Amino acid sequence: IMIVRELTGGVYFGEPKEITDLGNGERRGVDTQVYTTSEIRRIAEVAFDLAKKRDNRVMSVEKRNVMKSGVLWYEEVAKLHKEKFADVKLDNMLADNCAMQLVRNPKQFDVIVTDNLFGDVLSDIASMLTGSLG
Repeated sequence: IMIVRELTGGVYFGEPKEITDLGNGERRGVDTQVYTTSEIRRIAEVAFDLAKKRDNRVMSVEKRNVMKSGVLWYEEVAKLHKEKFADVKLDNMLADNCAMQLVRNPKQFDVIVTDNLFGDVLSDIASMLTGSLG
């Protein structure tokens, strides 16, 4: 399994990023997930190119059901696939399902492309298949 993780954007770098005192002992933490079309397409192209050298399969992973950045991720990966990589098999999976499937049936995966946060978590899960920490 090859996990292609976007490393320069997403929730780790999005703004605003803050902890705010709301009074009466209540606080709020905010992190912001931000992706642009070019960031998504750049990393997806890497994944598709890798897939061509491997088993010709890419699993794109996001949370389009609850995150607008996930919708953009899904749409841009699909567009790039149609434009340049139609010969590569593309599937999509929600991140929480992917975490479960990595443990349940890892052989279904070859190249996984995902954002920074999900790539961080999924690579740690996948590393346990070989007994190490990602």
